Amino acid sequence: MSKKNSFLLYQYKRNKDNSWNSKEIKLNHYRAIIVDFLPPTDTKGDRIVLRDTRHKKRKIISYNYSEKGSFEIAIKYLLKQGIKTKSYYYDSFKDYYVILTDNFEMIK
Repeated sequence: MSKKNSFLLYQYKRNKDNSWNSKEIKLNHYRAIIVDFLPPTDTKGDRIVLRDTRHKKRKIISYNYSEKGSFEIAIKYLLKQGIKTKSYYYDSFKDYYVILTDNFEMIK
């Protein structure tokens, strides 16, 4: 990760003797890619949409039934594009995955 993709945050806390104590926290800057499932229509089958929150672009890929689910399909697609993932989380309220990466290039 390059230095421009991270920054330092200083947290200040008052001690019992009324002096200040500072703590350095390193935060990393990541790009979020939302992975969502698109149900079939009259003319198209199941698909997966990858929404790039940084570039405001989306990429629709066809669903591969030999894979375990939309998350696995998305990870394999991103790896083929040269985008390595750093972390992910699942949003249970909106029912989609968010993949985090430090690669800021456009999805092809």
